[in-house]
Amino acid sequence: MNEVIRAAAVNWEIAPVTGWCDFEKRFLDVVASAEAELVVLPEYTYFELLTRADIAEDKVLAELLPLADDYTALALRAAHTYGCTIVAGSIFQSRPEGITNATPIVTPDGKVHWQPKVRLTQYEKDMWHLAPGAGLETGLGPLGVTICYDVEFPEATRLLAEHGTLILCVPSWTETSQSALRVRWSAQGRAVENQQFVIHSTLRGQLGREPLPFTHGTSAIIAPPVDPFVEPILNESGPGMSYARADLDLTRLLQARQGDDVRNWADRHPLVWEVLPPSSPSD
Repeated sequence: MNEVIRAAAVNWEIAPVTGWCDFEKRFLDVVASAEAELVVLPEYTYFELLTRADIAEDKVLAELLPLADDYTALALRAAHTYGCTIVAGSIFQSRPEGITNATPIVTPDGKVHWQPKVRLTQYEKDMWHLAPGAGLETGLGPLGVTICYDVEFPEATRLLAEHGTLILCVPSWTETSQSALRVRWSAQGRAVENQQFVIHSTLRGQLGREPLPFTHGTSAIIAPPVDPFVEPILNESGPGMSYARADLDLTRLLQARQGDDVRNWADRHPLVWEVLPPSSPSD
C-alpha cells in the first residue's frame, strides 16, 4: 500500500431494490462515488436484497447464502474497475467450520482475502446457527479487519497490531443506540491502545422487520488522539447514503507512536501488568 491512503467508510443506507441487477448497479455506483483507494462497506451490506420480497426471518440465511460467489465476484469487479481495495462488508459464507459471517477483502489485482467473525452475537447464534471463525486471518500488510462485535475485544486488535496492522477496518451493523455506542467507543479505544487508524463503516436504514427492524450509528475514520492528529475523528458520515473520507498518512502515524507525551504502543509491554499478591497492611 501507499504511504498515504485515501480511505472511505461507507454509511450504506438500505434502499428498495427489485432484484440482483438493481443491487449490482447500486453497489458499483457506491464504490465509484467513494473516490478512494480503500473502501470499507458495512456488515451484511447485502441485506438490501431483502427489500425485494417479504422474506421471513428464518428464511434469510437460505435466501442469501447462495449469493456468496456472486457477491464476491461483484466486489472483485468493482475493485478492478475503480482501482481500489474493498473491505466488502460481510456475507454468509460456507467454510469448513460451518456457515460463517465473513468479510471478503478484495484487491484491484484480483485477489480475495477473508476474515470471518470470531465472536458472534446471540442473534447470529440463535437465529442462523452461525459458526465462529477459527481466528484472525492476516495477509494484507498494514490492513486488518474485525467485524462489529469483534472490535469490542482488545486482545483481538492487539494481536492484529502485533502482526503489523496500522489500519483497522470495522464493518458493522447495529440495531440499537447502545450497540452503536459499544462499537464506536471500542473503535476509539482500539485507536488509543494501538495508536492506529480505525475505519468504522455502518449499515443504515430499515426493513421494518427482523433482521433489520431499525439501525443506529454513523460511519467514521478515527486516528489516535495524539499529535499530529489534533482532531482524532478525521471524518464522520452524514445522514442517508454518505461517506466519511480521509487521507491516512502511515508515516505520520508511525511518527506519532514515537513523538507524543504518551506512547501507548511503545508502553504496551504485558509484563508491566502482572497481578501481584496483595501488600501487607502497614502497622
